[in-house]
Amino acid sequence: RCSTGMKLLPRCSIEVWAEGGPNDSEQHKLATGSGAVCPKNDASSVHVSWLGRLKECPFPTMQGEGWRFVAEGTTIPKLSLAQALLGILAAVGSLFGVSIVELGAEDNGS
Repeated sequence: RCSTGMKLLPRCSIEVWAEGGPNDSEQHKLATGSGAVCPKNDASSVHVSWLGRLKECPFPTMQGEGWRFVAEGTTIPKLSLAQALLGILAAVGSLFGVSIVELGAEDNGS
């Protein structure tokens, strides 16, 4: 159980994703992330279990690599969708009083 102040919280799963498409009726999940707020000793942490994105652009009319990046609302050049989702996972964890993010960088090349 996680504790925030005096309250105990159960393990909480977090699922985030970024969608996009050429119009409102044709949306695709471009990137996904998942994790959990869970206890570790006396402190809580967010454990990130998955960050991923599509290999190829699902929009036949779009050229280049631009679909992989956040286009607006950031001062970081070429912020990828996966990086943005990692930030959202951390922000959700902070709502539970968590200040530690654990990420096991396991990649099998897929």
